[in-house]
Amino acid sequence: MDPIQLIGIILAGGLGLSGIFKFSSEKIIETGLQKVLHKERLLTEADLAYRQRQLEEFYGPLYASLKLNSQLYPLWLEGKLSEVNAEVIDLFKRQNDERSPFSKRKLTSSKGRTIHQNSSNT
Repeated sequence: MDPIQLIGIILAGGLGLSGIFKFSSEKIIETGLQKVLHKERLLTEADLAYRQRQLEEFYGPLYASLKLNSQLYPLWLEGKLSEVNAEVIDLFKRQNDERSPFSKRKLTSSKGRTIHQNSSNT
């Protein structure tokens, strides 16, 4: 074998190794990106599930109660519910009692900070 062929073989081998290293480093980067994207998807799904529970457990019942009261209260103030006045008053009291745990519950913002009653922190 002459020296030129030997140099050619060595260079070709070196180029082959650099190709393997390049492929390997690209695979490592791709795997890392996949892990990051998977973690981000899991965090997003967990946050969405948390917000859905918050809506179902807190805001849903509160909204329904307020919606009902917004329709009854004006009629009650105008005296149009005088035949069932005691029942309406009982309903308002019962709804206030049901809402009371909501107002006393420790609420947290999406950033994990506690929101105290009568506070505007977000």
